[in-house]
This record gives sequence, structure tokens and C-alpha cells, in this order.
Amino acid sequence: MLEKVTSDLGVRQDTPFNASSAAGPCDPPHLGALVMDGQDMPPTPKLRATPAEARATATDPGRATALMMAYGTMELRWFSPDSQDPQTPHDRDELYVIVSGTGTFMRAQDSAPLGDDVSLSLLGEDRVPFAPGDAIFVPAGTVHRFEQFSDDFACWIVFYGPEGGEAHGHRDHAAASGGPAALG
Repeated sequence: MLEKVTSDLGVRQDTPFNASSAAGPCDPPHLGALVMDGQDMPPTPKLRATPAEARATATDPGRATALMMAYGTMELRWFSPDSQDPQTPHDRDELYVIVSGTGTFMRAQDSAPLGDDVSLSLLGEDRVPFAPGDAIFVPAGTVHRFEQFSDDFACWIVFYGPEGGEAHGHRDHAAASGGPAALG
């Protein structure tokens, strides 16, 4: 039987549908496992997220962001801080896409732990202005933050890849094979 299936957040597909389809208690609300012809199928990823939807979504408990979409290792999050950026380095690579506002973005070139392994001493940093439409990349484990941003600042954050970042494995492989340790 072919039916149109629409999730609670608007994912739609034409698919053979079994009425026992449901998201499990641990599934993100926008992903649900489908049961088709008695077979469990991978969850259908959400197709679209809009700034209007993101602005109306509460941040996740204990986080400054709201999860808007997830698939495999990819997470799309919404970030719209009030007056300062509280971020600390993340364990995966990330891409920021500026939706609104302007300001300055700081990314450390390198950092070293101070005595207590909590504070970091920046060993050089890059600062760039940002505006709507800009994309900013931050490798896993890199100190970074948005500074002096306008009140309307908001962006998408795409987290992806393995812990330690994609280049981490490349550097390990390149070093073992005698090749270059940095990506070009």
C-alpha cells in the first residue's frame, strides 16, 4: 500500500507504509524509524529547516543551541546568543553559516593548556568580519568565538565527522605513510 507519510516536522515521502511506524523514545523528534513491509528502515532525514522555525525552537537543555536536523554524523543547530558567545572548543569539525547580523569571528591558530588544563593560552589568532551569507570553518578542538556581534546575530552550525575531526585521521594516516600532515 502506497501512502503519503508526513512526520511531525514536515518530512514527506511516498512510501509503502505500515501503521506500526513510530519514533522510538530515544529518537530525535524530527527522525522516526519507519517499518516497511515488516522491515525496519533507516529514519527519513528532515528535508528543510528555516530560520523562522529555528527562532521559535527552544535551545536544548544545557546547550546554547537548538538541534534542528540530524543524519549520520551531521547535526544542524541554530545559534543565536544574547550578548556574548559562551562557546568552548568542540570535539567535531563545524561549519557556521551566518543568517543575520554582523560582527567579528575569532579562531585561534593554536592553543596550549595552562596549569589546570581548563584554561587555554592562545598561540596566535585570526579575526575576520562576518555578515549574512558568510561561511566560517572551525576544525575540531579549536578555540573560537563570535565577538562584537549585532543584536540580530544568528547562524546555522553544522557539526559533522568523527570526534577529533576529519583531518585528525588524515594527519595520522599521512604521518604513518610519510606524506604531508596538513590538508591543502
